[in-house]
Amino acid sequence: MDARDLSFRAKRIDNQEWEYGDVCNGEYGKVFILYDNDAVITCKKKELTSWGFIEVNPKTVGMYTGFQDSEGLRIYDGDILKLTGSYEETDGSMQEFEEIREVIYKHGCFYGYSDTEFPYWTPLFETAEEIGLEIVEKIEIVGNIHDEGGTYEI
Repeated sequence: MDARDLSFRAKRIDNQEWEYGDVCNGEYGKVFILYDNDAVITCKKKELTSWGFIEVNPKTVGMYTGFQDSEGLRIYDGDILKLTGSYEETDGSMQEFEEIREVIYKHGCFYGYSDTEFPYWTPLFETAEEIGLEIVEKIEIVGNIHDEGGTYEI
């Protein structure tokens, strides 16, 4: 991830649609997505880019992880991923696997969290390539914790 590519998304207050851009805090606990509306204004003979503000639900704000799924879609904090791939058994045979992970941001890192019988966390950069001896062949965004239902079951 380019260290300067800090972008966010959140759901609008008015229609629950996703908005993308920079996040900023307003008065009275309000949160806004700041976006470039492609307009140029002139102020004191200087051309300035015009920015727009859209109020969003603060509970839905998610940061871009710097990773993309197998289709090239950006992965954000709060996304639910389906990982498919394979691993080698001790006898040399290959076994396929499918796992569901929730993307979370904790301790300065993005993780793929699996809430199974034995919950565990894997740094997302490992999820994007391999998990221990498992090789991830496909990463698919299958939902988001803020969308209707908020969960995905195998």
